[in-house]
Amino acid sequence: MLNRLSAENKIFKGVARMNRNILISIIILLLVNYMFASNFLNASAQENLHSRSIIDDIGVHITLLTPWHVYPNSTFNATLVIEATENIDYLKLNVVNITTFIDENETSLSLPDQNSLTIINFTRNSQEKYQFNITLPENSSKVVLGEINCEWKIKQRTFFNSAKFLIAAIVNIWREQFQNLQRAYKNLNDTCYQLNRTYHDLEDKYNTTIGELGVTQRLSVILGVTTAIFAVTTVYLFRRKPQVW
Repeated sequence: MLNRLSAENKIFKGVARMNRNILISIIILLLVNYMFASNFLNASAQENLHSRSIIDDIGVHITLLTPWHVYPNSTFNATLVIEATENIDYLKLNVVNITTFIDENETSLSLPDQNSLTIINFTRNSQEKYQFNITLPENSSKVVLGEINCEWKIKQRTFFNSAKFLIAAIVNIWREQFQNLQRAYKNLNDTCYQLNRTYHDLEDKYNTTIGELGVTQRLSVILGVTTAIFAVTTVYLFRRKPQVW
C-alpha cells in the first residue's frame, strides 16, 4: 500500500509540472507566431485590394481602392480613383473625415497632410488618382470609415456631392488568440488546482496511513511479546511436575 501511495504521489507531481510546461509552451508559440506573421499579414492586406463605387453622379464617377481587411496598429493605403464622364472645367475633392472604433466609440483619425485634390480642365474619359495613408491605433476595432466632399463644374453649372463610406474591415486576430489563450490558461489553471487538491488529499492520506501503520506495528510488537510470554508461561506450567505432599 505504501508503494502504491508513493507512486500516485509522484504521478500527480509530474502531471502538475507537465501542465505548467504546456502553458509556457503555448505562450512562447504565440509570441513566435506574432513576430513572424505580423509582417506577412500586413503585406497580405495590401495585396488583396477591393474596389467599390463611392460617387456616381453627372460627369463624375469615384471609386475607392483599398484592402478588403486591415489590422490594428497598421498602416495601409487608400486610393480614390476619379473618372470624368463629361468635360469638367474644374473639380475639387476633399477628405473630410476618417474614423474607426475604439472601446465601442467612433473616433476620428488624423487626416492626410494633403487632404484635398483639385483638377483643372478634366477632360472626358480621363482619370486621376488620389492616394493617402491611414494609420490605425493598436486598440482600433470593427471598421474604418471615410467621408469625402466633391464639387465640380460643367458648362457653368456647379455640382456638389458627398459620401460617407466603408474603407475597410478590421480583423483583430491577435485579440481573439489572446482570448483563446486566456481560456486555455484558465482551463489549465483549473486542472492544476484540481491536481493540487488531489495531491494534498493523497499526501494527507499517505501521512495518515504512515501514522496508522506505526501504531499497528507497535501494537503488533506488544501483542507478539504478550503472546510469547503467555506461551512460555503455559509451557512452563504444563511441564512443571506436580508436588507430592
